[in-house]
Amino acid sequence: MGISFLLYGIYTLIKTDRTMKQSKVTKGKIIDLRLEPVARAMAYFPVIEYFDEIEQEVRTFKSYMGYDRHKYEIGQSIEVRYYIKNNKKELMINNWSSIWGKGVFAAVFGFIFFLIGLGGSVTIY
Repeated sequence: MGISFLLYGIYTLIKTDRTMKQSKVTKGKIIDLRLEPVARAMAYFPVIEYFDEIEQEVRTFKSYMGYDRHKYEIGQSIEVRYYIKNNKKELMINNWSSIWGKGVFAAVFGFIFFLIGLGGSVTIY
């Protein structure tokens, strides 16, 4: 199980690196914070308005990552990163956790589980 998480994390980090090289950054503004359930808690998902340079119009999107209410405020300016994937535009807030969080999380925990698994299979005489 640990090796699967580790490989998934490495794959995700490589894919993210390639995506970042092809993406563009633009300015946006938080226009709403939507309160939604996440697991057994609640989180605020920023709704961001930005200017789409490809379609030359103002558009909005909801972040796929929820945060504590104090992370962002309505009216706050924010950087948005976007790229085209399979003829569909993918958007995210331009911060470390949105970009690298999933890959780093999977790789670190995969490595830890891998080491735990190795420890159980090593016999010391």
